[in-house]
Amino acid sequence: MSGYEVPEPIINSPYEEPQAFWHIVEGETPEKRDGRRPAMYYYRDPRTRLDQADARQAGVAVDLKGNASGKKLPRPLLRDVPLKSFHKVASIGELSDIMFGAPPAASIPPSPTA
Repeated sequence: MSGYEVPEPIINSPYEEPQAFWHIVEGETPEKRDGRRPAMYYYRDPRTRLDQADARQAGVAVDLKGNASGKKLPRPLLRDVPLKSFHKVASIGELSDIMFGAPPAASIPPSPTA
């Protein structure tokens, strides 16, 4: 196996929130960690030429869950929605009526006759 291969690449269900992720660092053995992988991107100063940059300095990981100064802020549990909040609908029209209200009967134009 190469340094970026893991024994079990798919470890989460596509239908549920992720429960684990692979932490991969070059030169180290991949480590399976609990929870969701941290959201981040890698920033490289565009003035630095890639042929001159040290491989470790080619990019800096920037955490996406911080504010402008990089401080992580508490986040409410956005996924805690009670089951009773969901409504079963039989059609798109019924969903539209729930979301936007049913149109008044007078505003529905009569169907054209042939």
